[in-house]
Amino acid sequence: MGLGLKHQTVGQLLGRFRVEYAEASGEHALRMASWLVTAIEAGDVTDAQARAAFGPGWGQIKARMTQMRDTHRAAKTAKGE
Repeated sequence: MGLGLKHQTVGQLLGRFRVEYAEASGEHALRMASWLVTAIEAGDVTDAQARAAFGPGWGQIKARMTQMRDTHRAAKTAKGE
């Protein structure tokens, strides 16, 4: 599908994303992690672009975001008895 950015590059978007993500908590952090991991899997954002924005610890951050995305998906689909 693509991001369809008009006024910023993917790098600029990820730079702003990183600042927001650093301050995020709770469900907001889960939604942000879910969005980024899904965008990478869809090919809208490359792993190299994310690594450039997040720095050398990107591998650990991505693993944590993937776990957060999976938790977010599970919570969204959870049902009671």
